Amino acid sequence: MSTKRACDSCHRRKVKCVGVPPCNNCRQSQLDCTFNSVPKKKGPSGRRAKIIFAIRASQTQAKSFTPVVPLVLPPEVPPASPSRDLNLCAEDPATFMPSAALKSCVDVFFRRMYPIMPVLHQGTVYGSLSTIHSSPEAYCLVTSLCGLVIMQPRMDSESNPVAPQNEEYEWPSVEYLIRETMQGRTRWDYIENPTLWTVITSFFLFGCYFGLDKHNAAWYYLQESIIFAQLIGLPDEESYVVLDEREATLRRRMFWLLFVTERAYALQRHRPLSLRKSIRPPEVPEGEEALVLQGFLDLVNLFQHFDASFVSLWNQSSMALSDTSWIPRLQDNLALALPDIGNRTKIQQADLLVSREWLKLMVWQLCVNKGLLSSEGRDESMGFLFPVSVARNMAVIGQLPASAMEPHGVGILEKIFDVGCSLADIMKVLPSTRSGFEIGPRDYLIEMLRMLSTIRGGQSRYLPLLAAQADEVLGISCGDPAADPLFIPGSDPGAILGEADSDESGYESQHGSMSSATTMYTESPTASVHSVPYSPADIRSPYSVEVEPWQGDFALETGNGWAGLRAATRAAPLPGQFDMGAYGIQGEMGRENVALVGIDSCRGNSL
Repeated sequence: MSTKRACDSCHRRKVKCVGVPPCNNCRQSQLDCTFNSVPKKKGPSGRRAKIIFAIRASQTQAKSFTPVVPLVLPPEVPPASPSRDLNLCAEDPATFMPSAALKSCVDVFFRRMYPIMPVLHQGTVYGSLSTIHSSPEAYCLVTSLCGLVIMQPRMDSESNPVAPQNEEYEWPSVEYLIRETMQGRTRWDYIENPTLWTVITSFFLFGCYFGLDKHNAAWYYLQESIIFAQLIGLPDEESYVVLDEREATLRRRMFWLLFVTERAYALQRHRPLSLRKSIRPPEVPEGEEALVLQGFLDLVNLFQHFDASFVSLWNQSSMALSDTSWIPRLQDNLALALPDIGNRTKIQQADLLVSREWLKLMVWQLCVNKGLLSSEGRDESMGFLFPVSVARNMAVIGQLPASAMEPHGVGILEKIFDVGCSLADIMKVLPSTRSGFEIGPRDYLIEMLRMLSTIRGGQSRYLPLLAAQADEVLGISCGDPAADPLFIPGSDPGAILGEADSDESGYESQHGSMSSATTMYTESPTASVHSVPYSPADIRSPYSVEVEPWQGDFALETGNGWAGLRAATRAAPLPGQFDMGAYGIQGEMGRENVALVGIDSCRGNSL
């Protein structure tokens, strides 16, 4: 065979080649004479000895590593760029992210995400950062972890690593990090030699694709993670006997994380189950880890009631259900599943409370699909109005700060959305008997809109979908909820105005009990005082308030301190009435008094 161009080795060394394999140069240097590379533009020549060493090293690597095609390369992920090879054995490996950026990702993971997925040992992960370019397994774990972390909405504000040029670092895209993980996996036989990190890497890829709303790929990698877990014996109790304590603990946690995730995803996407309860739960250690594990086991306790038989009923609408006595018992188990919720972290509380209400709704929807609901039944969970009760509980959960919701990603938004849609469906057929001062389904629906508008900056597809439902049910236009967040006590007024406090203390410690009465007063010595009951769902005012009959300054105060929310009002005839329109806040105003229904306290200045 003859050719008009040099072989690959001679081309890289910039030496003359006869063009007939094997050429003299390759024979003398003991190199493989190949013609695989695509011709590129000529560049400056380097030191030939160093190039020969690099060529020999890469060819040795190709023979020692078994090339493995990834189990799947979704069409949306383009192949790695041919100009940027991942050469784990090169003398000067290219770094895809500065070390400071890698450390920032790991910092955020252990600070915000570890409480909900405690499956990595902190010291081991930090130690791997210095060796990721010589360990394909560590490289894949770190790149997939970075992809999962970068999807966090506050990544830029919490961690600002600086590039070597002392410029603010620009984070790579999630798709880029997925591609890096895929490329790293071609450098070792991870299918024949899976480890716990292989299981976790696939799980992180599932999380990345779930956040990107690519659910076919997400389901694939969740199942891949489960398959690797089965290959290394995670569902087998006997496999833990020969392991050291740390490895056994992390493997148990990973099994139960997959157990919970598969059930949640199966209910969301009508998928089958492959894992069952086959090993005992992890033990609660002493020290700081105890709080994390107690919350993790609470989550396991919620989902362990949903076995393959329930999921089969859920997925097959034609399957008959003869015995229904277990349904009220299941609802009772869910209601009593979190006795110590007040002792959990805010991040854990958000996940546990939202998941519980969502699971209660899933059981009710199963009853809907099987035609089991009744308007005359004694059990509320088997009645048509049960979503109203679930939505009421969800509105109370909305008092948790957005920072507690955000680490859970898109999944928690979808659960809130499901509850809101079920409530809206009920409201379409529910006669409206609500008086002006009464809290009801309308308030709960608007509160869930507010939750979707504040979590992750309102940047999700669920917010406009639920807003459209609210427009139809309430007969009002919600406009763009993300651009005009709704103010409700328990949300941080400073956060709405760009002055968020990072304190995650509970609502009652900041604002007092939700069952307290609201005192309305003015600064005038002759002002009259009004007291009315209130609930967090009473307040639905935008962050500018305009009161027609009042002239002067108007401010809101939330319990222990000023909320920092002020609005100048226009001159208008006195006395008079005002109506906050679609948000349902009503009241009366005179020259020297003010009464607002549902505002924690209101202070008006007499002219």
